[in-house]
Amino acid sequence: MKKRIIYVVILVFILITILLTMTIKKNNKNTLILSYEIRKINGIEYPYFNYDKLDIEINKIIKENIFDNMEWKVNKSNKVINVFFKFNLNGNTWYKSINISLNKGDILDNKEILDYNLLGDVILNKFESKYSKSIYKIIKDNNFKNASLLIDNKGIIIYYDKTLFKNIIYEVFITLKDENNINAFNNNYDKVVAFTFDDGPGKYTTLIMKALLENDSKATFFELGEAMKYNQEITRELYFNGMEVGSHTYSHKNLNILSFEQRMSEINSTNIIYNEITKDNIKLLRPPYGITDKSLLKEVDTPIILWNLDTKDWLYRDEDKIYDYIVNNIKDGSIILMHDIHEETLEAVKKVLPHLREIGYKVTTVSELASEKGVTLEKGKIYSSFTSN
Repeated sequence: MKKRIIYVVILVFILITILLTMTIKKNNKNTLILSYEIRKINGIEYPYFNYDKLDIEINKIIKENIFDNMEWKVNKSNKVINVFFKFNLNGNTWYKSINISLNKGDILDNKEILDYNLLGDVILNKFESKYSKSIYKIIKDNNFKNASLLIDNKGIIIYYDKTLFKNIIYEVFITLKDENNINAFNNNYDKVVAFTFDDGPGKYTTLIMKALLENDSKATFFELGEAMKYNQEITRELYFNGMEVGSHTYSHKNLNILSFEQRMSEINSTNIIYNEITKDNIKLLRPPYGITDKSLLKEVDTPIILWNLDTKDWLYRDEDKIYDYIVNNIKDGSIILMHDIHEETLEAVKKVLPHLREIGYKVTTVSELASEKGVTLEKGKIYSSFTSN
C-alpha cells in the first residue's frame, strides 16, 4: 500500500512539472518566449533553447552536415525566431536555417515565412534581373525548397544551395527589405517613438517585455550592473527577444561627484557583466539622474541617451497618470522615460501600447528610432529625442 502511494505521489509530481514547463514557455496571449544558452557537441558551439521542437532540428542539421567550420546566428523578428547556419568545408560554403513561429511554437517552412502570393513575382523578378536565365529557371522550378533564410529586423536574405547550379563559384542570394510585404514584418505606422526603462532588471521587467512582444513592440532597458548580476536570465531574455539593453551604471551613483577612476569603474563593470551574460557589448549609456558634464562626454565611448518625456512613474506610482501623460504628450520621435521596477508602470504599459498602435505609433528601441529618423548615433554625444522640433 505504501509503495502504491509513493508511486502516485511521484506520478503527480511529474505531471505538475510537465504542466509548469509548458506554462513557462508561453505567455497569456500564447506567445512563445524563448532564450538560449551555448552548448558544445564535439567541441562545436551551438544554441540550445530547451525547447524540443527547435533543439531536435538544430541537432539534426549539425549531425547531417560535414564541415571544417560552422557559424550560426539567432535572430528574432516579431513572430519568428530564425536560426541560421553557415558551413564551410574545403573552401565550399553552404547554409541551413530553421524558423519557428512564436505564436504556434511550430517549425515553419519557407513558404510560411514568405507570403508566396505577395512575394512570388517580386522574388523571381529580383533573381531574373540579377542572374542568368539558367539560374533563374532552377530557382523558379525549385521554389523555396533548397533555400535558407537569414532574417533580421531589416528584412530577409534568401540563400540558395550552390550545388543546384553545378560549377558556379559565387553565392546565389537576394535581399528583401521589409517594404516588400514580408509576413514577419508587417507594420502599419507613420510615427515612431522609443520606450525606455531604467533601474532594472527587476520583478516586473519580464512582464513589461511580454507586454511589448504582445503588441509587436520593443524598448530600450537601461539596466544597473548590480541588478544584472543577480538577474542574469532576465537580461539574457531581454537581449534574445530583441530588446535593447543599455547601461545605467553599476550602482546608480551620481557620476559628476565621482573621480575619473570611480566613474569608469561604474561604467566598465556594467559592460563586463553584460558581456559575460550575452557575449555582446553595451552600446548606449544613460547616466543616473540624467546628469552629465563635459568630462564625461569625452570619457565615454558610447552615445548618451536622455529623454524628452518623463512620466515620473517613480513619483506618482499611478497607472492612469502614467497613461494620460504619455497619450497627451507623445509625438513622433519622442524618447519616453519609465522604470521597470514598478507595478503601476507595467499596468500603464499594458494599457497604452494597444492605444498607440491604433493611432499609428510604432514603439521601438532608441537605436531603431534613430535609424528610422536617419540619425547615426555618435559616442560622447547626448540625445534626448528625435522629434522634428
